Amino acid sequence: MRGYRGLGQISPSTAGMPPDVSSSIYSGGKSREPFYTPGAVALPAVGAQAVVVQRAIPYGRNGYLWKLGIDYVGPGFIEGSGSLIYRVFRNGALTRAVKGFANLTASMGSVNNPIEVPPIQLYENEVISIVVVNVSLAVGGAQMVGVLVGWDYPRSEEAGSRWP
Repeated sequence: MRGYRGLGQISPSTAGMPPDVSSSIYSGGKSREPFYTPGAVALPAVGAQAVVVQRAIPYGRNGYLWKLGIDYVGPGFIEGSGSLIYRVFRNGALTRAVKGFANLTASMGSVNNPIEVPPIQLYENEVISIVVVNVSLAVGGAQMVGVLVGWDYPRSEEAGSRWP
């Protein structure tokens, strides 16, 4: 968020508020379109991974990922145990994890209450995905749920854009 008096701090009165459109960090204020993309998948077998939710950024648009929700629904999971690992990827091939989001061992918020993360810039044609890796949790009938929250906007609205 844009800081209180421009110092990079969050004012108590604005904590939890959507980003300030006039901030240079949050581009595309004129016609940005919000997205809320939920998803769910059955817990994969031990040693396997599964895409919980993914979203492609449309051609000619950039955006930001603002909030994440990643949660396990079922019995037997202990947060931080390492039996499940969550990852956030920037490409459809699932080879380029977002820095700082490659080996999460605890849930992040939930689908109905996602947590705010440092803004992650998204680029046109990029596929952002939440993936779960089942390291050692052998529970049948469990679900993984996730949500991606953010916005995208026309690239032509970026400062210095060469797009018309």
